[in-house]
Amino acid sequence: MVQIFESSDPIALAFAKGALDDAGIDYVARNEITQLMNDIGPMLNKPISLDVEDEDAGRARAVIDAALEEAELPEE
Repeated sequence: MVQIFESSDPIALAFAKGALDDAGIDYVARNEITQLMNDIGPMLNKPISLDVEDEDAGRARAVIDAALEEAELPEE
């Protein structure tokens, strides 16, 4: 598994996850529980990272970049 995306922005994460889902690329999201704890204390908030299988990394980055560009969201 390789990390291909990381963000604390829930909008960018939604676009990235949606792009991977639409492309049929399996991923693992790490640190999602910390988003829920942000209401308790912002210092607990960590970026969520998306990991994919090594062989899917190039394609995954390309579909995420395209989705963020189309949505006019900044890449992180």
